[in-house]
Amino acid sequence: MLEDEIEAVLRQLGFRRNPVAFLKSRAWSPFDADGISEGSWVWRSPLLAHRQLHVTLFDNEDDGSYDVLAHWELSWIRHPTKHYHSEGFDPVGGREEMYRRLVGVDIHPFDRYGIIR
Repeated sequence: MLEDEIEAVLRQLGFRRNPVAFLKSRAWSPFDADGISEGSWVWRSPLLAHRQLHVTLFDNEDDGSYDVLAHWELSWIRHPTKHYHSEGFDPVGGREEMYRRLVGVDIHPFDRYGIIR
């Protein structure tokens, strides 16, 4: 699947580009790969919600797949300082929510750990 196809699905699900996200690297990741994020997306409902679902894409160039990493966090719009200090950071809940959202969309195959092939 191409990056623009994944981004179209994210837009369909109500996500928007996240222009203020830090650039992320997978050097800390449990996946055995390095790399810089391909894009950062966020979902909030409504715009001034207290929490947001943040999604970051990483291109696995060697096999054509993408890692889709997601987490819940406090919104940087409503809680900039708490957001910066990672208060309310919930990677497990974010991964589960993103998986639930992708199940209802024609984007296959993907697995429970956020790999889209």
